[in-house]
Amino acid sequence: MGGLAYRLNNFINTVQSRKLLFLPSNQESHFFNSRNQVLFKSRITYERTVCDRISRVRQYLNAVLLSLDSIRTLRWISKYCAIRLLYGFGLSASIAFNLFPKILERSDKVVIDIFETELFYTLLENLSLPQGLLKTVDRLSYRRFFDSPNLSFFCLTRAMKRCLTRDLGFPADKVIVMYDTIDPNIYRAPQTFEDKMRHPKIIFMGDIYARDGVDVAVQALAVVKKKIPDIRLVITGKGPALPDVLRLGKRLGVSRNLEFTGWMEFGDLMHLLEGVLIGLVPFTDNLANRIVIPRKAFEYMAAGVPVVASNLEAMRELIDDRNNGLLVSPDAPDELAQRILDLMETRQFYDSIQLNATKRIYQHNYDVQQRVQEYFGSPSG
Repeated sequence: MGGLAYRLNNFINTVQSRKLLFLPSNQESHFFNSRNQVLFKSRITYERTVCDRISRVRQYLNAVLLSLDSIRTLRWISKYCAIRLLYGFGLSASIAFNLFPKILERSDKVVIDIFETELFYTLLENLSLPQGLLKTVDRLSYRRFFDSPNLSFFCLTRAMKRCLTRDLGFPADKVIVMYDTIDPNIYRAPQTFEDKMRHPKIIFMGDIYARDGVDVAVQALAVVKKKIPDIRLVITGKGPALPDVLRLGKRLGVSRNLEFTGWMEFGDLMHLLEGVLIGLVPFTDNLANRIVIPRKAFEYMAAGVPVVASNLEAMRELIDDRNNGLLVSPDAPDELAQRILDLMETRQFYDSIQLNATKRIYQHNYDVQQRVQEYFGSPSG
Protein backbone atom coordinates (compact mmCIF):
# COMPACT_ATOMS: atom_id res chain seq x y z
CA MET A 1 0.00 0.00 0.00
CA GLY A 2 1.38 3.40 -0.94
CA GLY A 3 2.14 6.07 1.63
CA LEU A 4 -0.86 8.26 0.78
CA ALA A 5 -3.21 5.30 0.75
CA TYR A 6 -1.88 3.98 4.06
CA ARG A 7 -2.19 7.41 5.68
CA LEU A 8 -5.74 7.81 4.46
CA ASN A 9 -6.69 4.26 5.41
CA ASN A 10 -5.44 4.96 8.92
CA PHE A 11 -7.84 7.90 9.21
CA ILE A 12 -10.75 5.96 7.71
CA ASN A 13 -10.26 3.06 10.10
CA THR A 14 -10.16 5.43 13.06
CA VAL A 15 -13.22 7.44 12.15
CA GLN A 16 -16.82 6.24 11.87
CA SER A 17 -18.84 9.34 11.04
CA ARG A 18 -22.13 10.26 9.47
CA LYS A 19 -20.82 11.50 6.15
CA LEU A 20 -17.18 11.63 5.14
CA LEU A 21 -15.52 12.65 1.90
CA PHE A 22 -11.87 11.78 1.38
CA LEU A 23 -10.19 12.72 -1.88
CA PRO A 24 -7.99 11.68 -3.44
CA SER A 25 -7.02 8.33 -1.90
CA ASN A 26 -4.30 6.70 -3.96
CA GLN A 27 -6.03 7.72 -7.18
CA GLU A 28 -9.52 7.26 -5.77
CA SER A 29 -12.22 9.50 -4.35
CA HIS A 30 -14.48 7.98 -1.71
CA PHE A 31 -17.77 9.12 -0.29
CA PHE A 32 -18.87 7.23 2.82
CA ASN A 33 -22.19 6.85 4.53
CA SER A 34 -22.78 6.40 8.27
CA ARG A 35 -21.63 2.77 8.15
CA ASN A 36 -18.40 3.68 6.38
CA GLN A 37 -19.71 2.03 3.21
CA VAL A 38 -18.69 3.54 -0.09
CA LEU A 39 -21.57 5.41 -1.70
CA PHE A 40 -19.61 7.02 -4.48
CA LYS A 41 -16.20 6.13 -5.84
CA SER A 42 -14.42 7.37 -8.93
CA ARG A 43 -11.10 6.06 -10.13
CA ILE A 44 -8.29 7.12 -12.43
CA THR A 45 -6.08 4.30 -13.70
CA TYR A 46 -2.55 5.14 -12.62
CA GLU A 47 0.69 3.44 -13.63
CA ARG A 48 3.69 4.20 -11.46
CA THR A 49 6.57 5.35 -13.68
CA VAL A 50 9.72 6.52 -11.97
CA CYS A 51 12.62 5.23 -14.06
CA ASP A 52 12.60 7.44 -17.14
CA ARG A 53 13.34 11.07 -17.71
CA ILE A 54 9.73 12.12 -18.18
CA SER A 55 8.46 10.38 -15.06
CA ARG A 56 7.91 13.68 -13.26
CA VAL A 57 5.85 14.98 -16.20
CA ARG A 58 3.74 11.83 -16.16
CA GLN A 59 3.21 12.15 -12.44
CA TYR A 60 2.11 15.77 -12.82
CA LEU A 61 -0.27 14.81 -15.64
CA ASN A 62 -1.75 12.09 -13.45
CA ALA A 63 -2.16 14.65 -10.68
CA VAL A 64 -4.03 16.95 -13.07
CA LEU A 65 -6.30 14.12 -14.22
CA LEU A 66 -6.91 13.14 -10.64
CA SER A 67 -7.79 16.73 -9.75
CA LEU A 68 -10.25 16.88 -12.63
CA ASP A 69 -11.80 13.61 -11.49
CA SER A 70 -12.03 14.92 -7.94
CA ILE A 71 -13.70 18.08 -9.23
CA ARG A 72 -16.31 15.97 -11.01
CA THR A 73 -16.91 14.17 -7.74
CA LEU A 74 -17.17 17.42 -5.81
CA ARG A 75 -19.57 18.90 -8.34
CA TRP A 76 -21.94 15.96 -7.85
CA ILE A 77 -21.64 15.92 -4.08
CA SER A 78 -21.98 19.67 -3.57
CA LYS A 79 -25.43 19.57 -5.10
CA TYR A 80 -26.86 16.81 -2.97
CA CYS A 81 -24.92 16.23 0.22
CA ALA A 82 -24.05 17.73 3.55
CA ILE A 83 -20.66 16.54 4.71
CA ARG A 84 -19.32 16.07 8.19
CA LEU A 85 -15.68 15.89 7.14
CA LEU A 86 -14.04 16.92 3.86
CA TYR A 87 -10.46 15.71 3.49
CA GLY A 88 -8.03 16.17 0.61
CA PHE A 89 -4.33 16.13 -0.24
CA GLY A 90 -2.38 19.28 -1.01
CA LEU A 91 -2.65 20.97 -4.37
CA SER A 92 -5.38 18.65 -5.66
CA ALA A 93 -7.60 19.68 -2.77
CA SER A 94 -6.59 23.34 -3.09
CA ILE A 95 -7.55 23.41 -6.77
CA ALA A 96 -10.84 21.63 -6.18
CA PHE A 97 -11.82 23.75 -3.17
CA ASN A 98 -10.93 26.97 -4.98
CA LEU A 99 -13.18 25.95 -7.86
CA PHE A 100 -16.01 24.83 -5.58
CA PRO A 101 -15.79 27.08 -2.51
CA LYS A 102 -19.40 26.48 -1.54
CA ILE A 103 -18.66 22.90 -0.64
CA LEU A 104 -16.57 24.23 2.26
CA GLU A 105 -19.73 25.79 3.67
CA ARG A 106 -21.52 22.43 3.46
CA SER A 107 -18.81 20.68 5.47
CA ASP A 108 -18.47 20.66 9.25
CA LYS A 109 -14.71 20.08 9.06
CA VAL A 110 -12.27 20.46 6.19
CA VAL A 111 -8.70 19.13 6.12
CA ILE A 112 -5.98 19.80 3.56
CA ASP A 113 -3.12 17.37 4.15
CA ILE A 114 0.19 18.77 2.89
CA PHE A 115 3.21 16.69 1.95
CA GLU A 116 6.63 18.09 1.08
CA THR A 117 5.96 17.23 -2.57
CA GLU A 118 2.85 19.44 -2.50
CA LEU A 119 4.92 22.62 -2.09
CA PHE A 120 6.71 24.32 -4.98
CA TYR A 121 9.03 25.89 -2.41
CA THR A 122 10.46 22.48 -1.45
CA LEU A 123 9.87 20.53 -4.67
CA LEU A 124 11.72 23.02 -6.91
CA GLU A 125 14.38 24.08 -4.42
CA ASN A 126 17.27 22.90 -6.59
CA LEU A 127 16.15 24.80 -9.69
CA SER A 128 17.48 28.27 -10.36
CA LEU A 129 14.19 29.95 -9.54
CA PRO A 130 13.74 32.83 -7.08
CA GLN A 131 12.78 31.41 -3.68
CA GLY A 132 10.54 34.40 -3.08
CA LEU A 133 8.55 33.56 -6.21
CA LEU A 134 8.08 29.93 -5.15
CA LYS A 135 6.96 31.00 -1.69
CA THR A 136 4.47 33.40 -3.23
CA VAL A 137 3.01 30.68 -5.46
CA ASP A 138 2.59 28.35 -2.49
CA ARG A 139 1.08 31.09 -0.36
CA LEU A 140 -1.42 32.00 -3.08
CA SER A 141 -2.34 28.32 -3.55
CA TYR A 142 -3.56 28.08 0.04
CA ARG A 143 -4.10 31.70 1.14
CA ARG A 144 -7.82 31.60 0.50
CA PHE A 145 -8.24 29.00 3.24
CA PHE A 146 -6.27 30.76 5.98
CA ASP A 147 -9.41 32.45 7.31
CA SER A 148 -11.81 29.52 6.85
CA PRO A 149 -13.10 28.78 10.35
CA ASN A 150 -13.76 25.07 9.71
CA LEU A 151 -10.54 24.29 7.79
CA SER A 152 -7.25 22.88 9.12
CA PHE A 153 -3.97 21.97 7.47
CA PHE A 154 -2.29 18.70 8.37
CA CYS A 155 1.45 18.30 7.99
CA LEU A 156 3.85 15.43 8.61
CA THR A 157 6.30 16.81 11.20
CA ARG A 158 7.01 19.69 13.54
CA ALA A 159 9.79 20.70 11.16
CA MET A 160 7.26 20.98 8.34
CA LYS A 161 4.96 23.07 10.50
CA ARG A 162 7.82 25.48 11.15
CA CYS A 163 8.41 25.69 7.40
CA LEU A 164 4.75 26.39 6.68
CA THR A 165 4.34 29.02 9.37
CA ARG A 166 7.76 30.69 9.25
CA ASP A 167 8.50 30.64 5.52
CA LEU A 168 5.05 30.55 3.92
CA GLY A 169 2.93 32.50 6.39
CA PHE A 170 0.44 29.78 7.33
CA PRO A 171 -1.42 30.63 10.56
CA ALA A 172 0.12 28.51 13.33
CA ASP A 173 -3.25 27.71 14.89
CA LYS A 174 -4.49 26.26 11.57
CA VAL A 175 -1.58 23.84 11.10
CA ILE A 176 -1.81 20.49 12.92
CA VAL A 177 1.10 18.06 13.06
CA MET A 178 -0.30 14.63 12.18
CA TYR A 179 2.57 12.19 11.95
CA ASP A 180 2.59 9.23 9.65
CA THR A 181 2.55 5.88 11.37
CA ILE A 182 2.28 2.17 10.74
CA ASP A 183 0.76 -0.74 12.63
CA PRO A 184 3.76 -2.44 14.26
CA ASN A 185 1.67 -5.50 15.09
CA ILE A 186 1.63 -6.68 11.47
CA TYR A 187 5.42 -7.11 11.32
CA ARG A 188 7.03 -10.44 12.02
CA ALA A 189 9.63 -11.06 14.71
CA PRO A 190 13.15 -10.52 13.37
CA GLN A 191 15.76 -13.21 13.18
CA THR A 192 18.39 -13.32 15.90
CA PHE A 193 21.54 -11.26 15.53
CA GLU A 194 23.57 -14.44 14.95
CA ASP A 195 21.24 -15.63 12.19
CA LYS A 196 21.35 -12.22 10.51
CA MET A 197 25.15 -12.17 10.61
CA ARG A 198 25.38 -15.48 8.70
CA HIS A 199 24.29 -13.62 5.57
CA PRO A 200 24.72 -9.94 6.52
CA LYS A 201 22.41 -7.57 4.71
CA ILE A 202 21.68 -3.86 4.99
CA ILE A 203 18.79 -2.29 3.13
CA PHE A 204 17.49 0.84 1.44
CA MET A 205 13.78 0.89 0.54
CA GLY A 206 11.81 3.28 -1.63
CA ASP A 207 12.10 5.70 -4.53
CA ILE A 208 15.60 6.24 -5.87
CA TYR A 209 16.11 9.93 -6.57
CA ALA A 210 19.30 11.93 -6.13
CA ARG A 211 17.86 13.40 -2.90
CA ASP A 212 17.58 9.92 -1.36
CA GLY A 213 21.36 9.52 -1.08
CA VAL A 214 21.54 5.94 -2.35
CA ASP A 215 24.91 6.79 -3.88
CA VAL A 216 26.16 7.59 -0.37
CA ALA A 217 24.96 4.17 0.79
CA VAL A 218 26.90 2.50 -2.05
CA GLN A 219 30.05 4.42 -1.13
CA ALA A 220 29.61 3.33 2.49
CA LEU A 221 29.14 -0.25 1.31
CA ALA A 222 32.57 -0.13 -0.34
CA VAL A 223 34.12 0.86 3.00
CA VAL A 224 32.24 -1.77 5.03
CA LYS A 225 33.18 -4.47 2.49
CA LYS A 226 36.85 -4.09 3.46
CA LYS A 227 36.04 -5.52 6.91
CA ILE A 228 33.01 -7.67 6.03
CA PRO A 229 33.55 -9.00 2.49
CA ASP A 230 30.17 -10.76 2.21
CA ILE A 231 28.09 -7.72 3.22
CA ARG A 232 25.18 -7.02 0.85
CA LEU A 233 23.19 -3.86 0.26
CA VAL A 234 19.64 -4.69 -0.80
CA ILE A 235 17.86 -1.89 -2.68
CA THR A 236 14.10 -2.25 -3.06
CA GLY A 237 12.36 0.23 -5.33
CA LYS A 238 13.13 2.12 -8.51
CA GLY A 239 13.80 5.64 -9.62
CA PRO A 240 15.64 7.90 -12.07
CA ALA A 241 18.89 7.78 -10.07
CA LEU A 242 19.13 3.98 -10.35
CA PRO A 243 21.40 3.96 -13.46
CA ASP A 244 23.86 6.23 -11.64
CA VAL A 245 23.81 3.88 -8.65
CA LEU A 246 24.57 0.91 -10.91
CA ARG A 247 27.50 2.71 -12.52
CA LEU A 248 28.85 3.77 -9.13
CA GLY A 249 28.67 0.21 -7.81
CA LYS A 250 30.63 -1.04 -10.80
CA ARG A 251 33.25 1.70 -10.46
CA LEU A 252 33.74 0.98 -6.74
CA GLY A 253 33.92 -2.77 -7.29
CA VAL A 254 30.85 -3.63 -5.20
CA SER A 255 28.44 -4.73 -7.94
CA ARG A 256 28.37 -8.27 -6.53
CA ASN A 257 27.49 -6.86 -3.12
CA LEU A 258 24.46 -5.01 -4.49
CA GLU A 259 21.03 -6.61 -4.84
CA PHE A 260 18.20 -4.82 -6.64
CA THR A 261 14.70 -6.21 -6.15
CA GLY A 262 12.52 -3.50 -7.70
CA TRP A 263 9.17 -2.89 -6.02
CA MET A 264 8.09 -5.75 -3.76
CA GLU A 265 4.78 -7.04 -2.49
CA PHE A 266 4.31 -6.18 1.17
CA GLY A 267 4.36 -9.80 2.33
CA ASP A 268 7.63 -10.43 0.49
CA LEU A 269 9.10 -7.26 1.94
CA MET A 270 8.19 -8.28 5.49
CA HIS A 271 9.84 -11.66 4.93
CA LEU A 272 12.98 -9.92 3.64
CA LEU A 273 13.13 -7.55 6.61
CA GLU A 274 13.20 -10.47 9.05
CA GLY A 275 16.81 -11.16 8.07
CA VAL A 276 18.07 -7.60 7.51
CA LEU A 277 20.61 -6.17 9.94
CA ILE A 278 20.33 -2.42 9.34
CA GLY A 279 18.00 -0.05 7.51
CA LEU A 280 19.39 3.05 5.84
CA VAL A 281 17.90 6.53 5.36
CA PRO A 282 20.92 8.36 3.86
CA PHE A 283 19.05 11.50 2.80
CA THR A 284 20.97 14.40 1.30
CA ASP A 285 20.64 17.77 3.01
CA ASN A 286 17.90 19.74 1.27
CA LEU A 287 14.74 21.47 2.42
CA ALA A 288 12.33 18.68 1.45
CA ASN A 289 14.38 16.08 3.34
CA ARG A 290 14.74 18.30 6.40
CA ILE A 291 10.99 18.42 6.98
CA VAL A 292 9.90 14.79 6.50
CA ILE A 293 10.27 11.42 8.17
CA PRO A 294 10.07 8.79 5.42
CA ARG A 295 7.84 5.78 5.98
CA LYS A 296 10.82 3.49 5.57
CA ALA A 297 12.14 4.67 8.95
CA PHE A 298 8.93 3.57 10.68
CA GLU A 299 8.93 0.26 8.80
CA TYR A 300 12.54 -0.54 9.70
CA MET A 301 11.90 0.12 13.39
CA ALA A 302 8.68 -1.92 13.45
CA ALA A 303 10.47 -4.85 11.82
CA GLY A 304 13.27 -4.86 14.40
CA VAL A 305 15.80 -3.39 11.96
CA PRO A 306 17.98 -0.66 13.56
CA VAL A 307 18.04 2.57 11.58
CA VAL A 308 21.02 4.62 10.49
CA ALA A 309 19.71 7.92 9.11
CA SER A 310 20.91 11.35 8.11
CA ASN A 311 20.93 13.82 10.99
CA LEU A 312 18.23 16.16 9.70
CA GLU A 313 15.66 18.24 11.56
CA ALA A 314 12.59 16.03 11.15
CA MET A 315 14.48 12.76 11.65
CA ARG A 316 15.48 13.97 15.12
CA GLU A 317 11.78 14.00 16.03
CA LEU A 318 11.74 10.20 15.72
CA ILE A 319 15.29 9.07 16.35
CA ASP A 320 17.26 9.73 19.52
CA ASP A 321 20.86 9.20 18.45
CA ARG A 322 22.53 6.10 19.93
CA ASN A 323 19.33 5.28 21.83
CA ASN A 324 16.73 4.06 19.33
CA GLY A 325 18.76 4.59 16.16
CA LEU A 326 21.89 6.23 14.81
CA LEU A 327 22.19 9.63 13.15
CA VAL A 328 25.02 10.56 10.80
CA SER A 329 26.02 13.65 8.88
CA PRO A 330 24.38 13.84 5.43
CA ASP A 331 26.59 13.03 2.44
CA ALA A 332 29.25 11.42 4.66
CA PRO A 333 29.84 7.83 3.43
CA ASP A 334 32.79 7.15 5.76
CA GLU A 335 30.75 8.14 8.82
CA LEU A 336 27.81 6.09 7.59
CA ALA A 337 30.10 3.08 7.11
CA GLN A 338 31.50 3.45 10.63
CA ARG A 339 28.02 3.53 12.19
CA ILE A 340 27.08 0.40 10.25
CA LEU A 341 30.19 -1.32 11.57
CA ASP A 342 29.49 -0.11 15.11
CA LEU A 343 26.19 -1.97 15.03
CA MET A 344 27.51 -5.08 13.35
CA GLU A 345 30.55 -5.46 15.59
CA THR A 346 28.89 -4.87 18.98
CA ARG A 347 26.05 -7.29 19.77
CA GLN A 348 25.02 -5.56 23.00
CA PHE A 349 24.82 -2.17 21.31
CA TYR A 350 22.81 -3.66 18.44
CA ASP A 351 20.32 -5.32 20.80
CA SER A 352 19.88 -2.11 22.78
CA ILE A 353 19.12 -0.03 19.68
CA GLN A 354 16.75 -2.70 18.37
CA LEU A 355 14.80 -2.93 21.63
CA ASN A 356 14.50 0.83 22.09
CA ALA A 357 13.41 1.29 18.48
CA THR A 358 10.60 -1.23 18.96
CA LYS A 359 9.44 0.57 22.11
CA ARG A 360 9.60 3.91 20.30
CA ILE A 361 7.51 2.79 17.34
CA TYR A 362 4.77 1.32 19.57
CA GLN A 363 4.62 4.55 21.58
CA HIS A 364 4.64 6.62 18.39
CA ASN A 365 1.79 4.59 16.90
CA TYR A 366 -0.26 5.01 20.07
CA ASP A 367 0.38 8.76 20.18
CA VAL A 368 -0.65 9.21 16.56
CA GLN A 369 -3.84 7.19 17.00
CA GLN A 370 -4.71 9.37 19.99
CA ARG A 371 -4.19 12.54 17.95
CA VAL A 372 -6.30 11.17 15.10
CA GLN A 373 -9.15 10.35 17.47
CA GLU A 374 -8.87 13.73 19.21
CA TYR A 375 -9.24 15.56 15.91
CA PHE A 376 -11.73 13.35 14.06
CA GLY A 377 -13.67 12.27 17.11
CA SER A 378 -14.09 8.87 18.68
CA PRO A 379 -15.52 6.04 16.54
CA SER A 380 -18.96 6.63 18.00
CA GLY A 381 -18.72 10.40 17.47
